[in-house]
Amino acid sequence: MAAKKITEAKDVQTSFDNVEGTEKSIIFTQLRIDEDSFLKSKILASVYSLSFNAFVLRAIKSEIQNYEAAHGELPKPIKLEQ
Repeated sequence: MAAKKITEAKDVQTSFDNVEGTEKSIIFTQLRIDEDSFLKSKILASVYSLSFNAFVLRAIKSEIQNYEAAHGELPKPIKLEQ
């Protein structure tokens, strides 16, 4: 299944605080993941000498990089007022 090309910031359903040119902030989230994927991810994190959190962040950044290489740069996220 091909990924949908995102062309406008409004297509992104999540707000990000890490907008380019601003100080990076940490977003606390709860990840829902099946047990098998979780356990295998923990093993891979250990192989790479990373925490589980660092491994997941690495995987997310890799997916973003792959998407942008294939489809062009994603729109800059809009920082929403809290």
